[in-house]
Amino acid sequence: MKQTRMKTDARKEDILAAALPLAERNGYTTITRNDIAKAARISGPTLHYHFGTMAQLRRDLMRYAIKEGSARVIAQGVVANDPQAMKLDEATRKAAMAAF
Repeated sequence: MKQTRMKTDARKEDILAAALPLAERNGYTTITRNDIAKAARISGPTLHYHFGTMAQLRRDLMRYAIKEGSARVIAQGVVANDPQAMKLDEATRKAAMAAF
């Protein structure tokens, strides 16, 4: 039986899905590459391959949190003045802060 590789977009989605609960629990600005790699069951180089810098990883994670409606992570992004969180309309930002 031939093992096939996961498509890049699907792999990134899996990594972000593993990272989101960490961000919710431990803090969006404090999670580390090692934390995410361990949760996603991948190596550090694999994480780097898919996201490059930590800034890019956080940008994609915030986009994912917005897509998934994670008020906790969105609120952390607002507090941190994250560009992706700040692009949200004021009502959405306020609702995330209220839920946090």
